[in-house]
Amino acid sequence: MALVNLRELLHHAYDRRYAVGAFDIVSLEFLQGVLQGAEACQAPVILNFVVPQFRHFDFELLIAAAVAGARRSPVPVALHLDHAAGVDDVVHGIRHGCNGVMIDASHLPFEQNVALTRSVVQTAHACGVPVEGELGIITGYADDDQAEREQGVFTWPDEARQYVRQTKVDFLAVSIGTVHGMRSERLNLDLERLTRINKAVGIPLVIHGGSGLTDAQCGCLIDRGVARINYYSALSQLAGRRVRSNCLVNR
Repeated sequence: MALVNLRELLHHAYDRRYAVGAFDIVSLEFLQGVLQGAEACQAPVILNFVVPQFRHFDFELLIAAAVAGARRSPVPVALHLDHAAGVDDVVHGIRHGCNGVMIDASHLPFEQNVALTRSVVQTAHACGVPVEGELGIITGYADDDQAEREQGVFTWPDEARQYVRQTKVDFLAVSIGTVHGMRSERLNLDLERLTRINKAVGIPLVIHGGSGLTDAQCGCLIDRGVARINYYSALSQLAGRRVRSNCLVNR
């Protein structure tokens, strides 16, 4: 299948009720591991390139490797630019091979979020690239406001309907109880809210903060319109433990 368009991939998942895993790529080792895992499972996969993480690696070098890996993979692979802050980030990602982009203006007031997202949609759609927007605040980022880190801001179905209608986004990231990073306690998801959002917008929904979700919870999300689940923190912790273990064995 090789490199596929993110719009086609997520609408296929949405229509047939399954979700595609989206995994942050921060090194060549992560790229190889995620592709090998997807190929072993014969499953489609999304390779995430998260803009706030670019200070830790050379994006242009790593995305080039990802394009090569995707083109030769036997499973469907999409390349996604995640958490872009503006049009310049989006243009940079598209120029280097991303075939899906996310604009994260969720911290802005509703009208400003709509305006920025709409401008990104116009730019990306002109290049044939689909856009994910976000409404509500998903907790966990270190630079979040303290109250927002603790409680988050959930997505409201009526606002979601207006947002999708006004921006023309292809996918919507929602806040219904997941968090960025890892938590020891079980995540409490507002599934009724998710059901109402899905009915209101009728487009593929995206969950950020997938680490910590159980298989049963993932199934409930998929039944309510989720077509993509982001997953990174648990992988990074596993990688860290393996590196430490290897160092202890080989010292």
